[in-house]
Amino acid sequence: MCWAILAAGMGWRVGVARGDALPASSIPAEAGWVMHLDVDAVRASPLWEIFNKKFVEPRKEEFAGRQRWIEAATGTNMQKELHDLTLFGTTFNETSVCLLIHAPMDQARVTSLLKGDPEFKTTVHNGHTIMSWRDNDKVLYGSFAAGEMAVLGRSSKMVAMVLDTMDGKSPALNNERLLPVAATTMAGEGQVSSPMLWMAAINLSDLSRAQKVDSPFMLQIDTASVAIGATRERLSARMAVLAKSEKAAQQLMAAADGVKAMIALAAADERARPQVRTLGSALQSLTLTMDGKDVTANWSVELEKLDSMLEVVRLQPKPATGQATTTRRGE
Repeated sequence: MCWAILAAGMGWRVGVARGDALPASSIPAEAGWVMHLDVDAVRASPLWEIFNKKFVEPRKEEFAGRQRWIEAATGTNMQKELHDLTLFGTTFNETSVCLLIHAPMDQARVTSLLKGDPEFKTTVHNGHTIMSWRDNDKVLYGSFAAGEMAVLGRSSKMVAMVLDTMDGKSPALNNERLLPVAATTMAGEGQVSSPMLWMAAINLSDLSRAQKVDSPFMLQIDTASVAIGATRERLSARMAVLAKSEKAAQQLMAAADGVKAMIALAAADERARPQVRTLGSALQSLTLTMDGKDVTANWSVELEKLDSMLEVVRLQPKPATGQATTTRRGE
């Protein structure tokens, strides 16, 4: 039960759709950012078949080894039983990060494995056992909770806070800026009721205190969210930002419009590379709206076209190590 579970869980195939929308009742009200992946929804969508064909199958031997390791460690068949993952934090400092893993695990087997670490310890918090161990030179904390949930964090305090939230002893997340909003689809397909992938953050200006921020636009944004969903025919995405002022919102809107226009212009050139033309065609459905300080972008693309876009990405050659990037004069 460590961060490697995320990587080892690759290679999902089929499963009963049991993944949840963002489990807000398990996330403390103090959360400042969230990321949620509904694995079952991805697995059940055509999107997964595309991704599996392009990126997983070519590396199936590598993934098979990871699957065997995780199944031996947890007793969980990640191909069918990993339902969803939620990552969140109260600040942008890594010590506040927590991960919720929704999957049935053999708790005795996991605990036995962790006990092999010389630094393994346990403490009791409100009837819950919080374990600690060292993994890749970092001390991690974890606990099992009701509903096939496991809590994993970088501090005992954060794990305890999550357990108290699950037990109703502490207030849960209720900030509407962090709660999921459906990604809007187009072409008469209605709406995706719950996004497969949801990311949101508030107080983004605080990010520069925890890590270097190079983008000047990031400093002008107060909150931001991204929702990605899919129907049988299309992938849809919705990005929304709340700027610090209406002037900043206008600047963000103008910048986004400018990028879209430049790509469209480049794609219209018959000499343009295939990936540029593909991107230009896909961005035709991108719509931008502004309401006060709120800027929203909605984008929808046919899965068939997305398949072609990913093919272009997959076929991009990697430069050889040490390969020259300039030519000598006269060559």
